[in-house]
Amino acid sequence: MKHVKTSLVIGGACLSGIKLCKTFVDQGYYTFCIDNLSGISSNNPENWPAEINCVHSNKFIFIKEDCCDFFINEAKCFTHFDIVVFLIHNECCSITEHAFSKWLENLSYIPKKVISVNYNLSFNLDVVRARHSAIYG
Repeated sequence: MKHVKTSLVIGGACLSGIKLCKTFVDQGYYTFCIDNLSGISSNNPENWPAEINCVHSNKFIFIKEDCCDFFINEAKCFTHFDIVVFLIHNECCSITEHAFSKWLENLSYIPKKVISVNYNLSFNLDVVRARHSAIYG
C-alpha cells in the first residue's frame, strides 16, 4: 500500500504560508492549512495570487479555525502528518505556542519534519500593509 504524504501548515494564510502550501501540493503532499484569518498578513484563500494558489487542488484543504481549537478538537481526526510547519506571528500569544507543544507531545507518532518559524512583526506596519495591498489588491 502506497503511503500518502501529508503536510500541515499552521498559520498558513500569510504569504510565506501560501507559498509553502503551494510547494507541498506541487510535491504531491495532501496539504492542510489552518488559519483563523485574523492576522495582518492573512488572506482568504479565494484571494491568493493565481501563481501560488493551490485552493482548487484536490490535495489542498483549508480550515478556517484558530489553531488552539484545531489542536483540541480536530487534530485527533488526522492520524499522521509527515511535515508540520508552525508559522508563529508576533500577535500569537504564549498560549498558542503552548497548545502546539502539547499537541506535538501527545502525538502517537513523530512527524518526519517539524518546522517552527517566528515572525517578529516589530517593523513598520504601514510598510507591511502597503506590500500586502500590492500583492492582493
